[in-house]
Amino acid sequence: MNDISLEYRVHRQKTGRETLIRYALILGAVLLAYLGFFIHPLFIIALLAETVAAVIILPRLDVEIEYLFVAGELSIDRIFSKSTRKNAVDFKLDSMEFFAPEKSSGLDPFRTGSLQTADYTSLDPGADRYVMIIPWEGNRLWAVLEPGEKIASEIISRYPSRSARI
Repeated sequence: MNDISLEYRVHRQKTGRETLIRYALILGAVLLAYLGFFIHPLFIIALLAETVAAVIILPRLDVEIEYLFVAGELSIDRIFSKSTRKNAVDFKLDSMEFFAPEKSSGLDPFRTGSLQTADYTSLDPGADRYVMIIPWEGNRLWAVLEPGEKIASEIISRYPSRSARI
């Protein structure tokens, strides 16, 4: 029973697209309120529909990514507004082909192939990012991760023949 459980969370940075959506929803509500009160009352119905859309969309723009390493599996979840959790992916690390820091020269043989890519990071360019090459749905996946130092070192120590530190 040598299994270890490690957890790590990162807060995803806001992208320009998310900021644009947020401002568009707010500006749309203000514009529809103005039109509804001063031009025609039917715009109030559009304001209500836009408010419902904002209630659904705005919480999905605040995202945390949680990495959970247990018994040779890496589970990645997205947490929206610190209240709603959605499982993004579960990796069984026994089938992992390679794991290394993003800038590692050990990844060079994999850079030339056409791999599916998936980004599970905070979008912070200064963060320690790792790449995992793993079979996924019939293809090979280039998964960019930010699992934290403890989880990364545990993966490297458990799978030394399929890992690189540099």
